Amino acid sequence: GEGMQLFGNAVTKPVVSLPEQEARTGEEEEKVLFSADGSLYEFDVAASRWRERGKGEFKVNASDRGEPPVQHARMVMRQNGNLRLLLNAAVYPGMPVQFMTGNVGVTFGVVNAAAPHDGKEGEAKEGEGKAEASEAAPAAPKEGGPKPKTWAVRIKNADNVQALHTLLQKLRQPPAAGDNAV
Repeated sequence: GEGMQLFGNAVTKPVVSLPEQEARTGEEEEKVLFSADGSLYEFDVAASRWRERGKGEFKVNASDRGEPPVQHARMVMRQNGNLRLLLNAAVYPGMPVQFMTGNVGVTFGVVNAAAPHDGKEGEAKEGEGKAEASEAAPAAPKEGGPKPKTWAVRIKNADNVQALHTLLQKLRQPPAAGDNAV
């Protein structure tokens, strides 16, 4: 039968049968340039301290968009278990990138499209908390838009910290003159 025998002759049957569903994240068409497990922190300016925002898989993804195709990179981090989006931020020219104290991670200044921008802790905005990310990478900070905040990802492996720092330093460089010549 469909049930499962647990104790003696007692048989349990599933109350509801749920079909398997494919989870689309918006990352399917992107190339993963870096991936590592880590902890995400946001710098709280008012309290002058780091606040942990979650643990999970941190990735730097790239995709080609536009005509002619131009590579766009973004940082994405999803919480372990429920895949809640913790970080969705574009890598942009001139983005501040540096090592955390003790070289245990990397800090960067970005607008996190996955975080509330009104400054109210714990209040989810409508539509927030979904596992899907927009297929388009968020844009670089715009004049008059949400201000970039300081974020950090802490990674246990020192080689991965160095690799991430090197990659972000490379990706934040403005395109060379003539790269996008029309």
